[in-house]
Amino acid sequence: MKNKRIVHVVGTGTIGEPLIGLLAIFRKELGIEEVTFHKRTPLLTDRSKVLALQKRGARLAVDQEAWKKFASMGMAPSYEALEAIDRAAVVIDCTPAGNDNKESLYNRYGQNAHGLFGRILSQTVVPVQSVAVKDKREVVGFSFTPQDGNSLLSSIAAAEWFLYPENYNERLQCIEGHIFQEI
Repeated sequence: MKNKRIVHVVGTGTIGEPLIGLLAIFRKELGIEEVTFHKRTPLLTDRSKVLALQKRGARLAVDQEAWKKFASMGMAPSYEALEAIDRAAVVIDCTPAGNDNKESLYNRYGQNAHGLFGRILSQTVVPVQSVAVKDKREVVGFSFTPQDGNSLLSSIAAAEWFLYPENYNERLQCIEGHIFQEI
């Protein structure tokens, strides 16, 4: 199965959920055959999130002991967690336990177990339209740190580089319209 272009995302939190959604939405353009994701805990409050990801085409993977609970809550799993990892060409861990998971789960896969562990590119974005000068000496405006966006983009770019080292930049063009052109 390793020759398949499958991307598996561990975690459905602040980074994981939108990453899974983006990968699923742009799956064809990115040349990804299948997007799978792992959710550890079956919570009724997360049901709508899981169903929305499944509706976009992402396939749910759960721990074996939680399978029946997920199914009874209407969240049909497609894979057992370790099976999904074994099938994946790329695994992106978006959980606080990522470093522990590297030691216990991912190291057996060699280079597929490489990651940056944390957010990169933590610059501040200042939208030009919000900048003004007050009393000729004070600059005011709006700014934010798009750390989540950086994690999403760098994760997608890393997955594409691994799957398509010869033309990953071309494949990333499908998300170009979602990136600030002027900041």
